[in-house]
Parts: sequence; C-alpha cells; structure tokens
Amino acid sequence: MAYQLKKIIRYFLMLTGITILFIFCYLCFGGYIITNKQERQQLFKDIKLAPKLPDNFLKVYKTLYPEALKNNGWHYLFTNEGFNKQIESPSVEMAILYGQTRLHGSFGYFVQYNFMIEDNITQEQCLNRILQVTDFGRGIIGVEEASKQYFHKPLKMLSDMKTLEIITRIQNPQLYDKQRRPKIFEDRLNTLKNQFRKNKSELLKS
Repeated sequence: MAYQLKKIIRYFLMLTGITILFIFCYLCFGGYIITNKQERQQLFKDIKLAPKLPDNFLKVYKTLYPEALKNNGWHYLFTNEGFNKQIESPSVEMAILYGQTRLHGSFGYFVQYNFMIEDNITQEQCLNRILQVTDFGRGIIGVEEASKQYFHKPLKMLSDMKTLEIITRIQNPQLYDKQRRPKIFEDRLNTLKNQFRKNKSELLKS
C-alpha cells in the first residue's frame, strides 16, 4: 500500500512538473509561434526607431516610477490589476497596443507577446515608442506634440512640474483633462507631485 502511494505521488509530481514546464514555455516562447518573422521584424523596427525621450523627462519618470524600467512579464502576470500598465510597464502596454486585434485581445496572448518583446527590446525603448503614439485627444499625438500644445515648448525644455502635468495626462487623457475636469486633474497631479517629492527625497538620502 505504501509503495503504491509513493508511486502515485511520484507520478503526480512528474505530471505537475511537466505541466509547469509547459506553461512556462507557452508563456515565454508562445509569442514566436503566434507571429511570423516579418511581423516581428516590423514590430521591433517600429519600436527601435522611436525618438529617444529627453533626459529631463526620463529623470522625472524614473523618480516617479523607480521600478518601471525593471518590471517584466512576471510582474504583470502576478500583479495584473496592481499597476498602471502604460506608465509602469511599457513593454506590456506595447504588447497590448500591437496585440489587441489578435485572439480577441486575450490575456494569454498579451503575456506571450510581452515576453517576446522583452527578449528583444528594452523597457526604455518601449516607453519611447508608447509615448510617441499616445493620443492626448484633440488631434494631439505623442508627448512632444503635447508639450508644444500645452506649454509652447519642446519636451526637453520643460521643468519637473510641467513634466508631471504631461505624465498626469498620459494615464488617462480623457479623464485628466485640465480644461474639462480641472478638479480631477489637479487632484491627480497633486498625488503625483507628492509621490515625486517623496521618492526624490528618498533618493537623496540613499
């Protein structure tokens, strides 16, 4: 009886291990199966050719979201509802942007696509591309155009506080509309300002 039980447990553990390995491979390498070489090359080219964000913008972004450019598909997989994908995981947002027409936008597809992107592209490159095509409404596309529209300056000339206004709008341009919803906009902006100051203070101490 004890021998039979050990045998069942051994088979169960083997089956569990094989299942886990299959899921791991499915998620990590599935993106290469559901896309062809030409699609991948075009995707990677689009991302890599996006203009680099100016240093002043990246400084504010990295202070506000210190872990964002370190996040990966596993973080998204296990904390899907816990963070803003567009801001805090650029590769995930890129996967959603390019993958929303595939497989009816299924969660599994986004994860597969994200791992494929992470194999070939950095989070910062993804961020460059995402913010190049972000729609702020009223015909304003991309953070550079938004900077010129709202502040009449190129993005590289903005102060930290004005950069935070741009980041506030990125998260939901329709909701955080300074003209139409000033109270909602200011509340969100103040939240980001406080977070920025707190993180900046902690960085100075470290």
